[in-house]
This record gives sequence, C-alpha cells and structure tokens, in this order.
Amino acid sequence: MLTRSTRTPTLARMIVLWCTFTLVGAAARASELVWESLTGMYGGGVDEVVAIPGGGVLARAGGGVWRSADRGDSWRAAPDVTHGWVAAGDALYGISPAGVLGSPDGGRTWRATGLDAPIQTLSASGDVLYALTDDRLLQFDGDIWHAVGGVTAFGRPTTMAVVGEHVFVTRAGYVVDNQDDAIWRLSPGADSWVRVLQNDGPTDWTYELAAIGGRIVAGRPLYGVLLSDDLGESWSRGELPFATAFAVDEGSLYSPFEFGFARSTDGGATWAGVASRNDWEPFTASRGATFDSALSASDGYVFAATSRSGLYRTRHGQAEWELIGVSRLRSPDRLVAAGGRTLALTGGAAFTISDNGSRWTRAELSSDLLGGVSADESAVYVATYFGGVRRLAGGEDDWSSGEGSVRAVSAVGGILYAGRAELLFVAAPAQVPREWSSVVRSVDGGGTWHDMSEGLPDRSGINEIAGAAGALFARGEPQHGAGEGGEWFRWSEAGWRPAPEIPRSAMLGVGDALYATTEAGVVHSQDGGATWTPFAAQLSGVSINSIVPFNGALYVGSRDGVHMSPDNGRNWRALDGGLAGSHVISMAASQRFMYASVEGAGVVRAPLPDVIASVEVFGRRLTAWGDVKEGGEAPAHTRMLPNYPSPFNPETWIPYELAVAADVLIELSDSRGAVIRRLAVGDREAGRYVGRGRAAHWDGRNDVGELVSGGVYYVTLRAGASVVTRRIVLSK
Repeated sequence: MLTRSTRTPTLARMIVLWCTFTLVGAAARASELVWESLTGMYGGGVDEVVAIPGGGVLARAGGGVWRSADRGDSWRAAPDVTHGWVAAGDALYGISPAGVLGSPDGGRTWRATGLDAPIQTLSASGDVLYALTDDRLLQFDGDIWHAVGGVTAFGRPTTMAVVGEHVFVTRAGYVVDNQDDAIWRLSPGADSWVRVLQNDGPTDWTYELAAIGGRIVAGRPLYGVLLSDDLGESWSRGELPFATAFAVDEGSLYSPFEFGFARSTDGGATWAGVASRNDWEPFTASRGATFDSALSASDGYVFAATSRSGLYRTRHGQAEWELIGVSRLRSPDRLVAAGGRTLALTGGAAFTISDNGSRWTRAELSSDLLGGVSADESAVYVATYFGGVRRLAGGEDDWSSGEGSVRAVSAVGGILYAGRAELLFVAAPAQVPREWSSVVRSVDGGGTWHDMSEGLPDRSGINEIAGAAGALFARGEPQHGAGEGGEWFRWSEAGWRPAPEIPRSAMLGVGDALYATTEAGVVHSQDGGATWTPFAAQLSGVSINSIVPFNGALYVGSRDGVHMSPDNGRNWRALDGGLAGSHVISMAASQRFMYASVEGAGVVRAPLPDVIASVEVFGRRLTAWGDVKEGGEAPAHTRMLPNYPSPFNPETWIPYELAVAADVLIELSDSRGAVIRRLAVGDREAGRYVGRGRAAHWDGRNDVGELVSGGVYYVTLRAGASVVTRRIVLSK
C-alpha cells in the first residue's frame, strides 16, 4: 500500500502520490532502466571538506568519500580510508586507524607516511605537517616524522593551529574533568606546553583555532572571537560575535556565525557579511545548525560543508554561493518534470535541473511555503502559501508568480486549477480565525483566473485537486467530525457537489484514469470516479509511492524499487538497473530522462533511450512478456545514434547499429581533428547496440588517461567499410 511520507508538510497532512505526464517521441530499444547519480543534489549530510591547491576538493557525504579535480564541477567516488584531512603544500594528508596517510593525487590513492600511532588532529604550516597523538606532537617534512613536543594529554577532541613554528592546541569545546584550560602553546625548543588562555568556567570554551599572518584567532561560540599578535601572551576581542569554524586563504579569513557567513581581510578584527541567513539556507534553522559546518579554502575559492543542505562554493569577495553538493545525499519528497526541466521539493526548499545539466540549482520560490505541484507538457506549477501559483517554463529561474494563498494546483486537459484560501475572522462568539476557500481555473497557464467556487461550502482550505476522463474533484481540509482525510467534491455544470464514493485519501489523474490510495492499497477508476477497482493486483504488498506513464507503459516507484507494466496495470515486471530493492520515493519523466528520488541515494536519472516498455507491439496485440533483444532482426543500415547523455560530463555512451558483422573501432577527435582516444570495440555481430550494456562508452579521458577539457569533440564509428562521424559536446 502507499505509505505516508514523513517529509510531507504538516499543514497538508496528505499522503503523497505524484504523477507527471510527458509526451515522448519514438521508443528506444533497451530493456532496463539504467540509472546514473546526479551531482549536486540538495540534501543534508556533508560532514567534511578540504580544498587542495590546484583545484582539487575532497568531501565526505552520505557515508562515502567523493573527490573532484575541478573545484566541485564533477565528482568521483574516492577511497573511504581517512578523515580529518589537511593539505600541506601540494599533498593531502588524513587520519586513518593505521595512523597518518598521505595522498599525492587529491585523495585518489593513499600511502603510509610512517606514523602508525592513534592521531587526535592534524595541522599544517606551509609544506610542514603536524600531528598530535595521545601523548606527543610530531612534525613531518615529507619524508620523516620528528618528535617536537613532550607529553600532551589534552583529552579529545582537540584542534590545532600553527603560527610559524609555534603550535597552539585547544580542546575544541570539550570540558574534561572540569579543567578550565582553553588554549595551550608549544614553542620551538621547548619541552612543555604553556597555557596561554584560561576559560572563565565550564561554559566558556574555545571551539576553533586559526593562524593568519602571524596572528592566532580563537573562535568561541559564547564569547566571540579573540585575537593575539604576541603568541597568546595577550588577547583582544574581534567584532564577530559567534564563530565555530575558520578557513584561511590569500590573506582572508572566513567563518560561519550565528547570523550568516562572514569574511575578514584584517585577520579577524573586522568582518563583512558574505551571505546572510536569509540568503543561505543552511543557517536559517538555529544556532546549533552552524556547529557542524566545515570550511576549507584554496586558490581563491571557499567551500562550506553543511549538515543540512550539502556543499557550497564561492569566490573570494563574492556574495553569492553556488550549491555544488555531492552524490548520495538526502532524497527529496517530490519530483515533477516538464519542458526539459525537473523540480525537486524537499522540506521547504526547491531545486531545479535541466536535461542538459548535471547539477541542481536553488529555485527562486524556496522561501515560500510550498503546497501541491503539477505539470503539463510545457511547464511546472507549484502552489505556494504566500505567492499564489508559481510557474516554471523555459529557462533556469524563469518563474512567473501569482497572488494569494494557494495550497493545491492541478493541470488537467490543458486547464490549470488552483485551490485558493483567504483568512477571515468570525466576530461571534470570539475573534476566531477561519479560512474561506475557493477554486479558480486558468486557460492561459495562470495568466488570468476565473472563479468556479459555486456549491463549495466554506472550509479550511482546498488541499487537493485531481481530474481525468472529463471529471474534476477537489478535497477540502477535514473539519471536526468529517473524518481524517477531509471531504471530496465533484464538479458539474451545477457546481460542486459532495462525492462520498471517492476514497478519503490522496488522488491523482493519469491520462484517462484516476488513482487513489486506501488502507487496502491503490485503486483506480476508468469512469471518472463512478467505480473503483484494485490497481496492480500483481504487486500485492508493494507500497507504491508514485506512478509515471511513458511510451504507453506505466512505471511505479515503490519501497521495493521500480516496476513497469505495458498493459495498464494487468501485468508487472520489476526493473533492476541498480534500483532493485531500493525505496523509490518519487519519480518523474522529463523530455530526455526518467528521474527517481531514492531513499539514501538522492536523485538518479535514466536516459530515455534506456526507458521503454519491455514488450514488442505488433498492431494492437502485445507479445508475451519478456525483454527486447537488442540484436533481433538486422538493421537495414550501419549507423551511429546520438550519444547520451548529451551534453555530458565526464562520461557518455555511444549507441550504434550494424547492418552486417564488422570489426568496430570508435575514434574520438578534438575540434582540430586530432585523434585523442581510440576505443577498440572488436568484432560484433549485426544488430543494435543501444543500451549501456552494449553501447560504446567513453569516460572523457584521452589515450594517456587524462580528463579532457570541455568543448566540442567528434566521434567516428569505423565498422568494416562504413565510416560515420557525429559531433558531441563535453560540458564543464
């Protein structure tokens, strides 16, 4: 049966069952959904980040480690063997159970450094690395570790910063045995640590340290930022009231704080706001939300890892942050797609992606309270509690806005319907706030609206509208004694009338059919809601979350992966493609991709050439249930089909068809015609090589294994006497 989404807004109190209808061209020939992860999805859970000189970035998110060689534009999985990363010179170092490991290639490979003791923290000063163990401080010059300090016994966890050769340590907000020490210093040639700052009590502690231009900066969540220019002998107070993390690069100091994010160019004495809490979602919740934000900076770029919404990037001096994220983050509640763009809603935020892109961008409407969503062939519509119906059509952030408070929106048969509410006050017996609701419609995509509320009683708001097969329904917010699901009304020429035959649950229209959820499972109606029958009987016990039509077939996302039916729900087949057994929260079909929100994996998508009903059609009769064989009858001509995805970054698949058996060679050339990569496919029988298991694959690298730059390239298929060339685009 359908399950209630725990992330559905509490004001709506409705089970989410979303459907997107998209017209698609000719069917491709493949038998499975083949999913790819999307970089930069909104979500919570980037725990750590480090910027590496030269453009490298390493981040920990969703239980894994990801690396980027282009400042976060593209990501690859990396070995999860270290944490607490520090860049020293051009090398990267991290803490592992085996001690300190070093990486010369930005986290791609790791090797032992010779230090195998348990490590508390790492820090660097230029090319020199420092490691603090449970009982000593050591220094690494790239070849050998040297002991430079005596017994430490600071307790855990600790943080460290280095000014010249003077090392400073704090317990990072930890009170151990009620000791009130805050910051300790070890100077060159000394055998013991000297306390340079003492706390006022157990509630006064230092959270973070930074060194910049000979100055030591201490961030304290309760008492602000302290500065010392004499190695801790005396301290002054900076103007920043709250600091929990620092990043230093090119003479600038960065920190998240209680009211947003700030930058200092004078070593922490004065600060200028870079992003306010209204502009940057990670810091809109509470002071505690900033405690687990991590910063790192290099080469003029600053990276901020947040526990709620992923990874952000900005340039020195710029006020705008770009969400770059990494894969495997928190999954959105709802997906809807139209016109080559897909919208993802999670909590109170919204993000969009285009079919030509690989990363998500924050939607303009994220500050509104969001209600229902819908789509037609050209646009996506969102109901907002303060901004009316918002419409996304065409380019990025091309949102048109409406007016009033809207909780429900639905596009049915070329007409847009919305449930609108206005707040009223009833004088007797007391000033009790109530909402007067109405339904309006628009035939021009929301440009003008006409009231159609006749027969609809005053209620606490229309929270759902659905229609199909010439029928239109609206559901009012439940009243006292009216049942948990509220009351359904049906529209006719005489206005709205109660519809008691409608199940008291979520409902949606898909083509000419209506679908609704009940305690017994999903039911559907082919006669405008007059009668209801069980849907997907073969999927008994499977919790269906979404239904998407594509190419004459139905696809459902469930707690057990994706299932597909070629015959309107009579027969079903579980699809693999990497999602078998996964909890699929929502699905949507755009012009070129099928998108799926997967619990614990963010959003994945499958190119449309890989998405069809796995049956062959002869006239009106469906063949027996089974896979399409890509080989089948030999094509009439040898040809190369368009690559997918396109544009791509960094990899793409090159499908082709062979009229006769041939030895296949794929050549990739740059814009000047120079061959940069040869893919020796080998002998192939006549047939179709379209799906990812059979098409040629290019990983975006040249013959020496280097990632090539973005731009126009040419792919040439050489198969026997046939030579075919196509233009492809690598987007970075």
